Amino acid sequence: MLPALLLLASVALTLAPPAFAQPATPPARPTPTVVFMTDFGTANDAAAICRAVIAGIAPEARIMDITHQVTPFSIEEAARNLESVTPYYPSGTVFLVVVDPGVGTARKALVVKSRREQYFVLPDNGLITPVIERDGLAGAREITNPEWMIGERVSSTFHGRDVFSPAAAHVAAGWDWTQAGPEVTSLVKLEPKVARLTPSGIEGEVIGLDDPYATSSPTSARPTSPSSAGGSATGFRCASTAGAETSHTYARSAMCRRADLSSTSTLAAARRWR
Repeated sequence: MLPALLLLASVALTLAPPAFAQPATPPARPTPTVVFMTDFGTANDAAAICRAVIAGIAPEARIMDITHQVTPFSIEEAARNLESVTPYYPSGTVFLVVVDPGVGTARKALVVKSRREQYFVLPDNGLITPVIERDGLAGAREITNPEWMIGERVSSTFHGRDVFSPAAAHVAAGWDWTQAGPEVTSLVKLEPKVARLTPSGIEGEVIGLDDPYATSSPTSARPTSPSSAGGSATGFRCASTAGAETSHTYARSAMCRRADLSSTSTLAAARRWR
């Protein structure tokens, strides 16, 4: 009888799975997302080449676009777009921004991590300033690791392809972002230029227009230059319309807020990142 009981116990132990057994397939990993913005335009192949580089390194990554129509070399406009978009993406998102008037110079190429656990691959030219001031800085690295680049020789004019896109793809693929290169403790910062209060209202500069849409507002914001009508404004004048009919504003609320412009406290509502 005892040998039979021992045999049954042995069979039961053999058939029972060990306590540390792992599932047959690993838990699903969230699809990595790369959010892409440039001033390349869409009439050439530059943005498509960058997307191809990302797909070659991180084929599972989902690539989404903010815009490729940033005014050429306008760091201020790109920084404003980046600040507006990032709150709607989850932690782990990789933002790739190539608006880089300093390409080919000594400016650094960076991977930046915010305290919201989002990653930013971009030049060290102030693009990240509004986001970091709002979300906080967790760390930054200069991209110097050649394994995070493509090609034996990095182009002096197309770092979007050779440096930024492959680096963003490596982060999206799950590589340790600190392996991009040495730590950077000080970032180039955009300094806010506060608008000027005049007898007729507030004067400042428009850094972007919401064409073709407008927003009803008890203030008006008219471009001071006719050349700005097509969406590339060089300046604006915000004037009080208290008591008048509601008019359309051609500037985002970030630049000309709905407020009584007779108050000096509204100066901060119309400012430009430069």
